[in-house]
Amino acid sequence: MMLEELLHEIKGLEEKELESYKKLLKKLKDPEYADLRNFLLKLTIDETLHKHISEALEKAYQEVKELVREYTPEEEAELGTAVLFPGVPTIILPRK
Repeated sequence: MMLEELLHEIKGLEEKELESYKKLLKKLKDPEYADLRNFLLKLTIDETLHKHISEALEKAYQEVKELVREYTPEEEAELGTAVLFPGVPTIILPRK
């Protein structure tokens, strides 16, 4: 699976989990569930942060691809270009 597809899949999972947590939070109204609700709220906050991080990584990856396409000489593009993308191993991006 390519990095781009993986980032898109991760973002989708984060969004799905966030919605599940929110639905469950709405159901836990009784005071007897206060501890569980607080724990679930912490998970929901973390999931919100993860969702935005996933969106930012996906957007950054698209920008990196555009930079490589724009500034890679044709002769290098045939072989691919190694790009250092913080947080992930060195990746090879095709020009096309």
